[in-house]
Amino acid sequence: MDSSGHTDVSDVRASASGSNDVFDDDLGLPAKPDALGKNFAHLSRDEGRDLNLESFVVLSKIAEGAFGKVVLARKKRTDSLHAIKAVRKDKILACGSTAIRHILDENKILQQLKHPFILTLQHAFQDEFRLYLVTNYVGGGTLYQLITARGTLAEEVGRFYAAQLVAAFAYLHSYGVVYRDLKPENVLLGLDGYVVLADFGLAKTLRLEDEGKARKRAQKQMAQSFRQTFRHSIVKTETFCGTPLYLAPEVVAKTPYGRSVDWWTLGCLTVEMLTGRPPFVARDMPELMEKISKGADLSHLRLSDSSREFCLGLLQRDVDKRLGCGENGPQALRSHAFLASIDWPKLESKRSEPPFKPDAAVQAMGPGSYGRQASKEDLKAFDEFAAYSRVDPRAKAELVGKLCEAATRGDCAELRELIAEGAEVTTGDYDNRTALHLAAAEGHLDAVEFLVCHGAEVNKNDRWGGTPIRDAEAGGHRSVVEYLERNGAIRRPSRVEDESVPSPDDLVDMTGKLCDAARNGDVVKLRELLDAGAEVCRGDYDNRTALHLGAAEGHLAAVKYLVARGADVNAVDRWRGTPLRDAEAGEHTETVAFLKRVGAVNRRSASSLIDTPDSLSNSVSRSRSRSSLTASPSPSSSSIRRSLSFSTIRSPKVAPAPQTGGLHFNPPARGSRDRDPMNVSMDRSNGSCAVS
Repeated sequence: MDSSGHTDVSDVRASASGSNDVFDDDLGLPAKPDALGKNFAHLSRDEGRDLNLESFVVLSKIAEGAFGKVVLARKKRTDSLHAIKAVRKDKILACGSTAIRHILDENKILQQLKHPFILTLQHAFQDEFRLYLVTNYVGGGTLYQLITARGTLAEEVGRFYAAQLVAAFAYLHSYGVVYRDLKPENVLLGLDGYVVLADFGLAKTLRLEDEGKARKRAQKQMAQSFRQTFRHSIVKTETFCGTPLYLAPEVVAKTPYGRSVDWWTLGCLTVEMLTGRPPFVARDMPELMEKISKGADLSHLRLSDSSREFCLGLLQRDVDKRLGCGENGPQALRSHAFLASIDWPKLESKRSEPPFKPDAAVQAMGPGSYGRQASKEDLKAFDEFAAYSRVDPRAKAELVGKLCEAATRGDCAELRELIAEGAEVTTGDYDNRTALHLAAAEGHLDAVEFLVCHGAEVNKNDRWGGTPIRDAEAGGHRSVVEYLERNGAIRRPSRVEDESVPSPDDLVDMTGKLCDAARNGDVVKLRELLDAGAEVCRGDYDNRTALHLGAAEGHLAAVKYLVARGADVNAVDRWRGTPLRDAEAGEHTETVAFLKRVGAVNRRSASSLIDTPDSLSNSVSRSRSRSSLTASPSPSSSSIRRSLSFSTIRSPKVAPAPQTGGLHFNPPARGSRDRDPMNVSMDRSNGSCAVS
């Protein structure tokens, strides 16, 4: 369990009045407070020892694990959002000394750490039944969700993330800490575009030998530097733990290991980021262990020379030859050709421009791209999922009404529940006022943050041209105004003040003109209409958008421009047609190729979505194979196999992972940069455009 919220669980209602009954589950027999309390030091970096659960308003449940829960909470004193990991004492005690040591180690290690790429422990406290770890809330989702949504990451993005993990591991190792559980689920994405390493449940501090002994040994071994000798002076561990797909050969061989396992897992993660699958995949545990023991073969994967060399260096079976484990330590990684373009001082001070930001992707996808997230039942039968996504108009309107009411009350738990049921955060009421308008008008900062993180449009106009930021200003809610400004809100005059703001009737007329311009391939006219307020994702009477019509006629420049301005590449008209299907029907091969590169997917009929026996045999249960193992030094393979299933890892076209407060993304072209409307160059003389 970690604060990323990757686990698919039901939400919990918790009112904004401060009710924290999300933790009031069946505790069984009460645990003795001193059983863990005497070893669990209370930590509060800024407020002394007066913090407890009543200092927070629990908003909703993010995740649930074997020992407890992770919840999203608002700190009453500062209104800041935090993730709280609550661990039940009775369950830890029932699992014995190993589980106790892990939670105590996690608390102790996190108290010592302060690094921009490592989850920051803000507070730690306990009550009679639970231990609480309070960290900063990271709202951009997990790396697992991003890889699942995109299939593969561009090398530029993978390099940026790998460099941050190199810096994080170098910092941990300097404190004698081995992380031991790197996997995409434990790498959180911040809205600033940087990653955060989370979940230190399996981390361990290794004791260093006396420095004098190391120096004497160095004098006897003149061929080796003191630095290398000191590296080998770390007392190693033999615990069999970690994520099975990422286990290092020394762990599989049950030999003592140290920080080398972290560099191995970084190699596995880098391969998965760049190719969409881990380097080692097997049908069962024995086969997986055999493949890991033989070493990595990356010759069949599409990797650049520098990235292949980087990954192979990290995936060396010989620990002494493994990248990062030699005499130069992490410096060998920093100077590698794959990371040569990284400005390390700027990176570690967060002054480098990230190649990808979760919130920027939200704006690029447009309002048509935010639907409810697929559940496990949906993934089992895609035909049922397609049918379920077609909400009856009256039921849809009712959901939107309930969503607006919940936003008015600031009830984040109900907002999450309604979104899961299919309510669209970008849809407004009869006055076109969205849930974000209403939450901003009432000054509910936590609800505003929640809605923005789930795809609400910060510059959406209501019937009178009002925006959420204007509603917040009218109510004098300064904190909401500042938050909206940080997330791209623009102050625009309302229709009362400026008659140039388009009315609903004007928008209908502009939509028709926009569709005509797309049909004619007139990029200059498209730009004029969009700049005047036309909505790129709005459809005509048949729900056909400008992108449908541009694709049907094969106007590639118009299609590229519309996509750059946020058009939904998977928009569905009243006949379930998509832009991609229109382009294919017209045999416009270049347009088809472009749409596929930016994530367009053909929506097939229900009958064609039924899995064949061959496809079923290749289906994946990724979440189970992702489970971390923590066992005695000699676990039986049968016990591990019972808790895991191995199969071919997902293809790039699987549905997104469950939403847990992070954002979801349309898959862009493999190896491409994230689209930005500002990267569109135009030639007004002939109306052509290019998307860089």
